Amino acid sequence: MVVRRRPRPRFSQPTEVRHNAIVPRVEAPPLPAAPERRDHPAVPLLPPEPRPARITVSRCSPDDVGFREIYVLVDGEEIAELAYGAVVTREIDAGLHRIRAHNTLFRRTHEILFAPGDHVHLTATNRPGWGTFGLLGVLGVAPLFLRFEVRAIETPLDDE
Repeated sequence: MVVRRRPRPRFSQPTEVRHNAIVPRVEAPPLPAAPERRDHPAVPLLPPEPRPARITVSRCSPDDVGFREIYVLVDGEEIAELAYGAVVTREIDAGLHRIRAHNTLFRRTHEILFAPGDHVHLTATNRPGWGTFGLLGVLGVAPLFLRFEVRAIETPLDDE
């Protein structure tokens, strides 16, 4: 009696064994080469430089009493000590920032998400409250309330 064995399957491609099964190995085609610049082939294409964001804080409101400084901090770092009539502009990295202003008595905070190229304008004002000038006349000191508002957010056009 002659015992015939089943012929093993033959693959023209390399194979690998996965979970006790013979699977043909498939190789990925090679990736196409990156296009080169035509004006100067030795210089590769680079992404554009990220633009920083800008913040401007002003203290020019006609409602401001005109005394006592306002301190402005961005992420805990003091960027300005504003006297009446002062305007300060700083460049900062894009992202979420906490802008805080205080006059040593009252504090106001804004959390603003800056996109690259954004320019945010804020206004800080020391304003009197009810009885401020009466206390100032009697005691020589009085509370000044702080107003800290976002005036405008300028976003650059994508074409620039």
